Amino acid sequence: MTIPFRHAVEGTTGTITVAGDAMTVRIPAGVKDGQTIRLRGKGRPGAGGGPNGDLLVKVSVTPHPVFSRSGNDIKVNVPVTIPEAVLGATVTVPTLDGGTVKVKVPAGTPSGRTLRVKGRGVKTPKAVGDLLATVQVAVPKNLDEDALRALSLFAKATEGDADPRAEMLAKQTLRQYDRLGLVVPTRTGGGGRRYSARDVALLREVQRLSQNEGVNLAGIQRIMALEAEVAALRSRLAELSEHLDSALSAAQRSRRVFAAGPTGDVEAVRAGQRPRRGRTGSGEVVLWRPHRRSSWTG
Repeated sequence: MTIPFRHAVEGTTGTITVAGDAMTVRIPAGVKDGQTIRLRGKGRPGAGGGPNGDLLVKVSVTPHPVFSRSGNDIKVNVPVTIPEAVLGATVTVPTLDGGTVKVKVPAGTPSGRTLRVKGRGVKTPKAVGDLLATVQVAVPKNLDEDALRALSLFAKATEGDADPRAEMLAKQTLRQYDRLGLVVPTRTGGGGRRYSARDVALLREVQRLSQNEGVNLAGIQRIMALEAEVAALRSRLAELSEHLDSALSAAQRSRRVFAAGPTGDVEAVRAGQRPRRGRTGSGEVVLWRPHRRSSWTG
C-alpha cells in the first residue's frame, strides 16, 4: 500500500482489495516507510474451520519534495541570503500542514547549521517530534556592478581573517603525520587523540614548508629528521658545557698563584691557604698548577 509522505506523518485511511473484497485500512500517525500493519482476522480462513488469519499490509511512503524525516523529527532545508546569514534575520519556514513558522537565524550562522522548532514534528500517542530547519546559504548567480563592487570591498576588508578551511586541513594533516610517526598524540579514554602544543607547532612548521617553500613530504621528513639531530647535538653540547664548567671550577680551587711584590718576595697562594714566601728577581706574576709531587723552590 502506497501513501503520501504527509499521510504517513498525520495518519490516514485507505482501501485495499483482497480476493475481490474491498477493505478499509487505518494508517496510524507516524507510520514509517516499509512498516507492516497487521489487520487481525482479515486473512484467510484457518484449516479445518479454524479462525481466520491476519492480513499483513506493507506500507510504502512516497518522498516529499521539501520535507524528509528522521525518527519523529521532520527535516527541511531553509535557504537564506548571505546578509541574512552574516547579520542575522527572522525567516519564514513552511510546515508540513501547509502553514508557516518564524525561525530566528542568529548572526554569523554558517551553512549547514540546524535550527530546532519544538513540537512541530511527527505527533504520535507516545511522542512528539520537532521541526529541524537546516540553513543553506544561497549564493547569488547574477550580480550587478554595484553588488560586485560591494562584494570586492568586503573581500578586501576580510583578507586577514582566519582561513575557513584551516581546521579541516589541520585535522587531516595531523592524522597523516600521526600515521607517519612525526607526531605522537596521547590517547583519551574514549579512544580519541589529544595533540600537544609541540604537535601543533610542528604542524604549523610543516604547513609553512609545504605551502610557502614548496617542500614535498619526503623533504619535510628529511628536514624534521635533521632538526631532531640538531636538537640532540645541542642537548649533548649543553651537557658537555656543564661538565667543562665543573672541571674549571675544580681547577680554580686547586691552582697556585705566584706573585712577586716590590721587595722581590714571592707569594705562593692556594685557594683557602695563607701565602708563603719566596724570592724572584723578575717581579712578574706567574700562574702555575703544580703536579702532586712538585714543590716550589725560591
